[in-house]
Amino acid sequence: MFYLKYGECLKQKRIEKNINAKTMAERLSISPAYLSSLENGSRRAPSFALQEKIAEALSLTEDERYQFYDLAAENKQPPILSKDLTEFIYQNPQIIKMLRYAMKCHLTEKEWKDVAGFVYKTYKY
Repeated sequence: MFYLKYGECLKQKRIEKNINAKTMAERLSISPAYLSSLENGSRRAPSFALQEKIAEALSLTEDERYQFYDLAAENKQPPILSKDLTEFIYQNPQIIKMLRYAMKCHLTEKEWKDVAGFVYKTYKY
């Protein structure tokens, strides 16, 4: 789905915003060495709290934030989703958009059942 890896994206966005590594590390209250290890891929994506601080420091748009968070999730490979689901979701970007929209709408369990019912009735395999 994405052409960049997490660290590459972080570094590219930092450079685009004309922020040097030392200044960025200071803004995030992390060491320049840790920032460097994130950017070069020798460390996995940081906690979500630090990801939010990074997104804020880089003044990312909502879409850029979502891409950034998705790259971080890809980097971490969360164990709560099986590999086949993770791959399916990232191969179908519309799923991510739909889930984010549903999240913003605060769908209830019944509404999710309605969505699932529509899919089950409409599509057979």
